Amino acid sequence: MPLDAVQSSNFLESKIISSINKSVIDTKTPGAAFIQRSVWSMESATLYDRRKGKLIGDENIAPSINGGNRLQMVNEEGSMDCVLSVDFFTKIFGDLFHYTTGGDYILNEFGNRIPVTRIHKGKTLYKVKQADMFNEGKFVETWVDDINDLPDGTEVIYKKNKIERHTRSFDEVRQYLIDQGVIGPNAKTNILAYRIPTQA
Repeated sequence: MPLDAVQSSNFLESKIISSINKSVIDTKTPGAAFIQRSVWSMESATLYDRRKGKLIGDENIAPSINGGNRLQMVNEEGSMDCVLSVDFFTKIFGDLFHYTTGGDYILNEFGNRIPVTRIHKGKTLYKVKQADMFNEGKFVETWVDDINDLPDGTEVIYKKNKIERHTRSFDEVRQYLIDQGVIGPNAKTNILAYRIPTQA
């Protein structure tokens, strides 16, 4: 059916344009949409002074932003400085506010892993696991008195450090990104973006 025969071709045309954009224009990289703060002015919500309720020139930029230095339209690397929400980086690095430590093997003075053991009737028993014949992908744990000649498919269970969960504050997340060289004065150009101009 020719387009001229359709009562309104707007819907069909928008679908065609959208399909072309996805195949030709859109860049397939991890990331998210973000609001880029102007290099000429910053809103008062930057924690510099929320009470002013007006645009603040970047000559008075908050010390927490870019070390208090003015944002450059073209910096020494030839890229443009910008201010991003931490949420932008969570789309790339995952949850930055929560992390875990531990879970690694405990080693003896010779650098060998230490088996999980217990004493039963004066005898040392070793904890092992073997495949559960009734549940594929699962294991059954048991105790044996000798780990030198285990049946095929049986593995020794070794001691591990306790897994601990931690929470970072916003300032800690910010410092973590600075330490990793992702943001801050030592950061390199690492964002590819296209701009959609809007009017506030």
